[in-house]
Amino acid sequence: MSLAVPPTGTGLGDTGGLCIGFFAGASAFMVLAIGALLWRLLPGFVSGESKAGHYRGQASGRSRRLPLVGGPALLLGIGAAAIASGSGPTLACLVAAAAFFLSGLVDDLLKTRRGRGLGERASLLSAVFSAAWASGWLLAAEPATGAFALANWIDNSVLLAGWYFLLILAIALGAGFSDGIDGLAAGLGLIGLGALWIGGAGGAGETAGLIGAGLAGFLVLNLPGGQGRRLALIYLGDSGALLIGALLAGAAIVSGYDLLLPLLAGVWILEGASSLVQAKFLVPLYRRFRRLGGPDHRTRPYQQFRLPFIATPLHHHLDICGLGRFRTSLALFGLQALFSALALLSVAALAAWQGVLLAIVGGGIAWLAVSSLRSARILLREEAGQREFVLRHGRWRFLSVERARLKVPTGADLPARVDGNRLDPLSAQDRWDRLRARVEG
Repeated sequence: MSLAVPPTGTGLGDTGGLCIGFFAGASAFMVLAIGALLWRLLPGFVSGESKAGHYRGQASGRSRRLPLVGGPALLLGIGAAAIASGSGPTLACLVAAAAFFLSGLVDDLLKTRRGRGLGERASLLSAVFSAAWASGWLLAAEPATGAFALANWIDNSVLLAGWYFLLILAIALGAGFSDGIDGLAAGLGLIGLGALWIGGAGGAGETAGLIGAGLAGFLVLNLPGGQGRRLALIYLGDSGALLIGALLAGAAIVSGYDLLLPLLAGVWILEGASSLVQAKFLVPLYRRFRRLGGPDHRTRPYQQFRLPFIATPLHHHLDICGLGRFRTSLALFGLQALFSALALLSVAALAAWQGVLLAIVGGGIAWLAVSSLRSARILLREEAGQREFVLRHGRWRFLSVERARLKVPTGADLPARVDGNRLDPLSAQDRWDRLRARVEG
């Protein structure tokens, strides 16, 4: 059976907009209701995972015990709305993403039973299989062609399947990596789907509207909190994170906007790339060669190597630099909104190759800007007769984040001078701890 995308309609002016809005609202309501119901019915379906690592700070230790029902709630809610509306493209995306959902669900179940999920190799193999399934299914679903579809330029099924495979794998894994802060993964997906809904035509608007409304319904139960408040009631889980990544990729592919996916999922791609480049390539390289890592390269803390980030994925880096979890979410939402605006600009006024170029340039600038926060300085500041030490992260003054502040009491024992030179994260933290002990002692 072919689930081809209907070629009718144009963006927000689609005559079926009212119907799409109705089913989108129903999708959001169903996800909200199903999530709340599962929260009550499955109180034992909670993660027992314990995440080690001193770089995690307050995030270390056992995960807060909330139900991992976000993934099943999204699948059931969006699926019910898609069946009720008869949306073939949305159903095609759900079937394509099903393998990612199932592999994530297995991981979630293992976390509830033994406190740890699938191993790294098993997770990668399951993701590769899931991406192969999704790319083959979407190719068989006869995705739409247009100026922003690679199929408009290449008439080769093997090459197209390979392109879809790489896109889906990168975006789904990136969405999985971003599921470390309440609401972050769902919020990023909602922004990308919102841009696809605004700028898309016909099937793109319908599919993005249904899936995006489902994410909005889930987000009500997984809002990011601020100022020490925790608002989340349920977790997305790996099943949900992988699902929404595959759904966004699938929605863009079946709608003929796959060349814009590097913009529509820009932050997810940066999250995945940061982990791949640093943890899987650069750190092993420093560990292997004495010339790069120094005489103690095998045992030296990785934070002292010349790396782009303090920790990966990207949101860990921003959190440790001093933004905190809430402001980290807002910063990444803003960055994704900028990427999505560039995608809309591409649809409105640019050619496909210009949109791709924007994605490459924009991603590179974002990478350099965020990585500039790795280095730290300790400064002595005096205002209104009150002296204080400040620990700041950032290579440049105009792009820096305050991580900590220490007021200096009158008569406190101070070091002879504070030079304010750039330090690696580990040295900066060690020096800050000694300075705090000296001032407070």
